[in-house]
Amino acid sequence: MKFFVCAAVTHLSQHDPADKLGFNNKDYNSWSKRLCGLACLAMILDAYRTLSVSVAELTRQGVALGGYNNTYGGWLYTPLVRLARSHGLHGQTYREADTATITTKLLKNRFFVASVNRKVLRGEPSHVQGGHLVLIVGVKLSDDQPVGFYMHDPAEKSGPTFITIELFEQAFGQRGFSVWR
Repeated sequence: MKFFVCAAVTHLSQHDPADKLGFNNKDYNSWSKRLCGLACLAMILDAYRTLSVSVAELTRQGVALGGYNNTYGGWLYTPLVRLARSHGLHGQTYREADTATITTKLLKNRFFVASVNRKVLRGEPSHVQGGHLVLIVGVKLSDDQPVGFYMHDPAEKSGPTFITIELFEQAFGQRGFSVWR
């Protein structure tokens, strides 16, 4: 077995106190349940030491770039990649990705933000894939094949957690984006 982790990442969670994220209470109450994409990007920026603003300010910047879609209530990948670029990083969006794509990116020292179904990750049945963004930071390999990923889930208080490839594939919406220096 081999393990590969991109970089040390400070875990950010929607459960973090408002002042840690730079929000006032009103804005925090509005955004705390909708920060998954922004929290993933903030963790990446922090890992590269390019996070020079609070998560609240990063949220405002993302919204200004058209990054949050109020109609369906989620973050859009292309504006989040633009936001990463404005902070000195590179990125690429994926409308169709698989575990091999994610593994390749991780082995190239690139982070991957994946759209997953949280219910499936918790072992609950669901026919829907995707909908929630998590940060994939590492891969566990056996005979050069991925057997699982290490991920930070911004909806959870702790991280990273390990998820098997089988469970990940059930939850993964085959969409996401990659960010690197």
